[in-house]
Amino acid sequence: MLNQKDFNPYMNLKEVHVENINTLTYLVTTKPYTHLIAEICGGEARTSQLATRQRYQTGPNFDLMCDCDLTDRGQRELAYDFFRFQRVLVAVMAPICGCFGPMSHLNWSINPEAMEELYYVGKILAKFCGRIAELQISKNLFFLQEQPYPSALYEERPWPRILKHPSVLMVLYDRCMAGLRVATGPYRGRHIKKPSSIVTNGEELALPFRDLRCSHRHEHLTMKGQGKHLKRAEVWTWDEASRVYHGIKLLLKTMRTGRTSLNVFASFFPTKLLRPIARTIPQATPGVPQRGYDSRAPERDESPCDGCRLRRATDDWTHSRVVG
Repeated sequence: MLNQKDFNPYMNLKEVHVENINTLTYLVTTKPYTHLIAEICGGEARTSQLATRQRYQTGPNFDLMCDCDLTDRGQRELAYDFFRFQRVLVAVMAPICGCFGPMSHLNWSINPEAMEELYYVGKILAKFCGRIAELQISKNLFFLQEQPYPSALYEERPWPRILKHPSVLMVLYDRCMAGLRVATGPYRGRHIKKPSSIVTNGEELALPFRDLRCSHRHEHLTMKGQGKHLKRAEVWTWDEASRVYHGIKLLLKTMRTGRTSLNVFASFFPTKLLRPIARTIPQATPGVPQRGYDSRAPERDESPCDGCRLRRATDDWTHSRVVG
């Protein structure tokens, strides 16, 4: 029989939306975990969301979410204490950007009263996320923050000091290269460029976002007068979320092995290869591809064949078909 004092009503659930930060903290500490990821993202009005994902020593991942008003000093300090007393491996942050992004100057001239209220909230969140970033650095842990580029958020304290830290780097990318498109209406499927940036103190977390500047091989939606689509573009695409996820996996691999494998990154995103691939095969070795490893081939990590080096299937087009 289960002892009542050990009973946790959420123990068999994988995802729970709780009422407040105190409940979230309690549930996080009810079972030992190996890795804890926390996300702070902006919401409607003054509501932000604090979400966690725990990787337990046994069992599946467990997601906890709660809405909180980080403009309230009491709730803000509770959220800060959560990061202070828990070992959060990666703090993923995406605070509101409407008062800091490239379009904010136009919005200030059109509706200064609404922007003043938005800036009041945005300034508090910017400072809070900066405190979390500094805390993570001081604990030898990691953070990742996404913002449009350019963003005046990084002029708010303590961000100028954080950006000068030797471990912190900024990677610029265009969101059209990460799957950002118009979802509905007559322009459905058209790309939205929207330059953005990733600021982090983990090279592995930044790696999946490198080399994502626009290739100018597709047509973009002109965002002037397209506020509805611009609002929807505030949400990450699945591609962006996947890159954050794989960056964390690379970080865990580095922590476990002491080295980063670029081949692992390339296997996650086959379009971002370590070197250009020739799509034509000038000369193929005669014969039929055999199952398993070809004894005539060099070691995979040293192979000039991109397919072999990336551990592709034998019938994959990336193989050069030249042995040796």
